[in-house]
Amino acid sequence: MATLAVLAHYDPDGHVANHVVDAVSRLRPAAEQLVFVTASPLTAAAKARLDSVDEVIERPNTGDDFYSWRTGLAAVGDPGSYDCIILANDSVVGPLVPLPDLMDDMRGTASDAYGVSTSTQGGLHVQSYWTALGPRAIQHPAIAG
Repeated sequence: MATLAVLAHYDPDGHVANHVVDAVSRLRPAAEQLVFVTASPLTAAAKARLDSVDEVIERPNTGDDFYSWRTGLAAVGDPGSYDCIILANDSVVGPLVPLPDLMDDMRGTASDAYGVSTSTQGGLHVQSYWTALGPRAIQHPAIAG
């Protein structure tokens, strides 16, 4: 299964925190392509912490995480060439369970989209900070372009 991971980031000072480096290290073995999209101009030291990332994209701070994910998807050319797309952000620590276990759980469902937690604030919904999309969701025009 070919997996793309797009990690959205923001830090007003252009730093990459330790928990973000940890998230990258957990995503790296699970993804054939790992794209880091930041809405901050990064310091040289911050960029050096991202040496295992395939692509680092700096963009203006508009559009929240959703625009970062869209920017990352556009950068890979054809999102449809992946069987799984992970969309994550830097606002939480984790995942705290081994990522292969989480991915196995996801593949064992009939769902086209998978999140690690839900919220009832504003109505029941999947939290967007860590979501994985399967092949049918990837083919949707909102993702495929």
